[in-house]
Amino acid sequence: GAGYLINKIYDKLEGVLYNDLHFWLQRAKSIYRLFRDDKKQLLRAKAYADKVFVDSDANSNLNAKAALSSSLINGMLFYLEDNLEDKDSFQRKCIEMAFVATSTDHYKYRPQVFHSDIQTGGNLTRSADSILISVCNNYRLKNDNNDELSVCAHDVVFKIEYLKDEYNLKKKLY
Repeated sequence: GAGYLINKIYDKLEGVLYNDLHFWLQRAKSIYRLFRDDKKQLLRAKAYADKVFVDSDANSNLNAKAALSSSLINGMLFYLEDNLEDKDSFQRKCIEMAFVATSTDHYKYRPQVFHSDIQTGGNLTRSADSILISVCNNYRLKNDNNDELSVCAHDVVFKIEYLKDEYNLKKKLY
């Protein structure tokens, strides 16, 4: 189907665009949108998004988008993983990256950009924002709410709800 064709196109472009971080982020996004329930494919997408996050300028929009993509992929992996140690690792990384993304100027004051970038396409059992909120709330329920990651998880939930409310308000006004 279409997923196979898209992967083939990315495979062909890889040799030409291997130095382009935007290419790797788009490749990660295409994978997690097409293969939401395929752990092997999601791990590949995670590697691409994490590479972009590490290799891009920390204050760039690309870095913020890579952090958001990485958080979503880690959230999806959290729900697919059975091994408790790996599950914990995906949950922690999801929260950390979501905190980084929602703390950037790229998203903090731009609810329409956040709304656009959080879209995962297709029919999801869970929307991307609900995945992030659920992973954060799950962590907070299981852990001491005063540890650093619980504080980050609370902050992420608050920021996502705020950005959703701002987006819906602006949508009503225009």
